Amino acid sequence: KEFKAIDMTDLNIRPGSALDLSFLLDQGQIDESKRLTISDGRFVLAADPAKRVRFTGCSINFRTDLINLDKKGIEEYVALAKRQGFNLFRAHYLDAFLMWMAKADGEFNPDYLDRFQYLIYCIKKENMYLSLDAMSASSGYRKLSGWWYNGPDLKKQIFWDQSVRE
Repeated sequence: KEFKAIDMTDLNIRPGSALDLSFLLDQGQIDESKRLTISDGRFVLAADPAKRVRFTGCSINFRTDLINLDKKGIEEYVALAKRQGFNLFRAHYLDAFLMWMAKADGEFNPDYLDRFQYLIYCIKKENMYLSLDAMSASSGYRKLSGWWYNGPDLKKQIFWDQSVRE
């Protein structure tokens, strides 16, 4: 009698609601004045090294998070992350995402490249930061026809194999 069922049809955090944590983030535009550097092992503003910058980050797994989103969905995804209090995205398995269904090794899938570039646009628009993993997939920048790669671990071999570096 005391409990009510929760409406589970839309669990997104509403802008301006009590759960919207975006007010905790720096509201200023990320431009040259917000360029980062490292001082004593900490991120600081290059223009003001005494000003420490802290991140609350979330990882994007492109295979599950971005693969089915159109541009409107990407905008909503980034805005929701900001309302959840995040100010940094970590792009995880970006290499595999860009190479999935690519025509050739080292040639990004144009549709997925467009989605990634639009994600960057939305991140900048929301005044958030982006952290890139240069290579997180074992396949590196080889074309992929499926998500599972059974070849050599290129992200390890890059350290000693000249052909992988090339």
